[in-house]
Amino acid sequence: DTVTIRPRAKGRFVFKPALPNQLLLATVTGVVPYVSMMRDYLYTGLSGHHFYIIEGASYQDELTYDTELGTLATEHPDIITYIPTLSRPAEERNAGWPGETGRANEVVENWIAKWELSPDDTIVYACGHPGMIEDVKARLLPLEFKIEEERFWKQD
Repeated sequence: DTVTIRPRAKGRFVFKPALPNQLLLATVTGVVPYVSMMRDYLYTGLSGHHFYIIEGASYQDELTYDTELGTLATEHPDIITYIPTLSRPAEERNAGWPGETGRANEVVENWIAKWELSPDDTIVYACGHPGMIEDVKARLLPLEFKIEEERFWKQD
């Protein structure tokens, strides 16, 4: 197998505490940095922020850390809201899925409205598939949201 090593560590995709609302969008394993943020935030006993996590996948068995994030959201509803969403809900592999449906980048605006998030008090993080990130930026930058991004690979 081939292993790719970046020429420098990224390290800039971290919790930015300036704004109280933290909207975290991910596709599949893109949720991993958010798990670290949640664990650290709770462990260090910080307060004053609410994390809204939307994790998208094609299939429910592709949702990574969904059990942990769901538990944390239940235990800390004043700090964490977790919404997993599936883009292929009608497929047999997703039979019985009771949750949100649609791609994370396609449902985000509805959730922003439901949660009454504003560009004045919300930072948006997007991590995962480059197509999701570009679509989120196309949707939210015109609304003046601040966006941090982490791509898992570059699209040609």
